[in-house]
Amino acid sequence: MLQQKILDVGFSTIKIIPMGGRKVFIQPTEDEDLWALIKDADDYFNHWFVKIREWSPNEVSAERVAWIRIFGIPVHVWKEDFFKMIVEPFGELLVMDEDTS
Repeated sequence: MLQQKILDVGFSTIKIIPMGGRKVFIQPTEDEDLWALIKDADDYFNHWFVKIREWSPNEVSAERVAWIRIFGIPVHVWKEDFFKMIVEPFGELLVMDEDTS
C-alpha cells in the first residue's frame, strides 16, 4: 500500500521494504541523494512517517503486524471496542478493514 502511494505521487526511484512491525527501509533504486529527495518533499513524507532516520545494523523491530480474520461474530457486538478487546492480549488494534468499521 505505502509503495503504491509513493509511486502514485511520482517517486518512482524509491523502494519501500518492510522491516517488521511498523518499520520500513526506504531504498533509492537509482544513484541519487535520498536525503535531498526526502527534504524536498518533507511535507509529503512527514504525512506518512513518524520519524525518518539513517539505518543501522541495530535497527530491528520486536513488533510484528498481522492481519486477522474473525468469522461468526454476532452483529450486535460488531463494534471497534469488541475487536480491540479480542486483540488486546496480543497487542494493539492498528486499523480495521473499511467494510468492518
